[in-house]
Amino acid sequence: ADIVRNFSVSLFWQLEDEAGEIDLHFCPALRRTPRITLCSKPWWAPLRESKEELLHWALHHVRAGIDRFQLYDLDGSLRPYIDHLQDAGLDVEYVEGFSKRFRTLDGLRLQGQNYLVEDLCFEHCLITNYGHSSWLQFLHGPDSFLFSTKGWTLKDALRRLEAKALLPLCGVSVRTARFGGKALVPENASAGARPDERPLPLRFVRRQHELTPPWNVDEPLVRPAVALAAQGHRPICPPESETMLMPPDWWRSNHYYDARHARCLDCTTSDSDLYDRFVSWHGDGREKNDKARDGDS
Repeated sequence: ADIVRNFSVSLFWQLEDEAGEIDLHFCPALRRTPRITLCSKPWWAPLRESKEELLHWALHHVRAGIDRFQLYDLDGSLRPYIDHLQDAGLDVEYVEGFSKRFRTLDGLRLQGQNYLVEDLCFEHCLITNYGHSSWLQFLHGPDSFLFSTKGWTLKDALRRLEAKALLPLCGVSVRTARFGGKALVPENASAGARPDERPLPLRFVRRQHELTPPWNVDEPLVRPAVALAAQGHRPICPPESETMLMPPDWWRSNHYYDARHARCLDCTTSDSDLYDRFVSWHGDGREKNDKARDGDS
């Protein structure tokens, strides 16, 4: 049976001596607006990325099939970045100071326990996108880029995956390739130039040989019309639905693991697929020397 259908819910509320009823009309089938929303985890403190780098990251995902962004922070520090994205015409929903809605969590944030907010953030993204988005793509941060080695958009990959499903599709595991190792420096760069002055896909072309295991620190796709909850990098789904694994060549995440500091000692497998895409989209041909140079090292 198809569990994806329109429905209405009546919410009854009471606050001291006052009470009322709110009627909510959902349209989870989204036949008119099948949008895909990218939701971030809550970010905090000034990002190391510049405004232009974050815009570069967002534009990449628009090209890859993301329709809108729902970006979270804990402390309001993302505001200048959001203004820059919105000024560029991107559809961005900004959830500012997310943990401040929860006194205990905000106290833990002030003690440095920022990661404890992530599951609540996933739940908030899911609940606020009922009837608003057909799919949610969770992505933890601007040091990760989603793409298809086949050149497909996310809608292309989902259409093919849904054609294979026997039941309504609830969630999809999107696996991650961790990149790092030696960063590339443009051949025409001046002496002492830093490799971290360019977008991450142009800095690293070596990754760990194996991708992350399914449903384990991956970047899940979740269907709001079907999923009951979303937490721990996976959806919780009803029995009359199914989850699937996304073939990594259809759609995957490149996590630039060494963007902050060197930690990927086994990033030795050459992989320039997303690099080549960035060169064709943004480069002027000079970056091609980087890849050849890296192959000689």
